[in-house]
Amino acid sequence: MDFHLLDMENWERREYYTHYINEVVCTYSITVDMDITGLEGQKLYPAML
Repeated sequence: MDFHLLDMENWERREYYTHYINEVVCTYSITVDMDITGLEGQKLYPAML
C-alpha cells in the first residue's frame, strides 16, 4: 500500500473529513473476559495496564 498526500484545498471530501475530525467525538472501547485469579495480592489497576 502506498501513501498519498492529499491536497486538502482541492479534495472533494474535505468537508466530510473536517466535520468528523473537528466535530464528532470518536472513541473506541472493547469488552473482554479476563481471568485474574493468579493476581491475588496484586493491585488490579497496574495489572490491567
